[in-house]
Amino acid sequence: MWTAISLCALISFAFVAFVIYDGTFYRKELRKIQKQLNAMDGVTVLNMWGHRDITLEEISAAINIKGKGGMVIYDMWRDSKDSTDGLKWHSLEQIGNYSFTFYDSNGGVGPGFSKKDLENYTGLQLNTVQDLVDNYDRIYFVIDSLKQKDTLTHYLSDHYEFYLWIKDEDAQQVDPIFVLGNAKEGHDFARSLHWEYENAYYNRYPEE
Repeated sequence: MWTAISLCALISFAFVAFVIYDGTFYRKELRKIQKQLNAMDGVTVLNMWGHRDITLEEISAAINIKGKGGMVIYDMWRDSKDSTDGLKWHSLEQIGNYSFTFYDSNGGVGPGFSKKDLENYTGLQLNTVQDLVDNYDRIYFVIDSLKQKDTLTHYLSDHYEFYLWIKDEDAQQVDPIFVLGNAKEGHDFARSLHWEYENAYYNRYPEE
């Protein structure tokens, strides 16, 4: 009987420890990022995601900006503990009714408009999530004015090249990582494109 009681106590202790760890430590960064997002004027957090490792990683969020529209921002991290000016981002997966898939000369395929590429297109410095929020109208205007909607947009510089697929559809506001489910098909499609940059991954490894 004492063995059964000890086993039940051990299981109960393990369950309580897991709940405390999961709620207090594991999701700590996600909660802090959510707090910073909620502190931004006019921003409502609709959903948040993180991907399981030792801690939650690649924290992403769907937000709505009052009087403007929605965004899905992929892979955020805090450069400053409390300031909204310190919330960094990796790529913009959706804005309003537009979503994006990129194919780049380094062999990358995935969801979103990267920070570097979005800055090149808009001419804006978009270092933080607050910058995205403050410049929503300008970003949306640039995307909306592109003539290549629902087809491929091509960008070429001396050292970099990419194709961007812009979809004009009702935003799904799903976790951007799920867009990577067809990564193999994405690479096959990218290999079929014409890459002008001589050192592009698909020119160096055409048969891989």
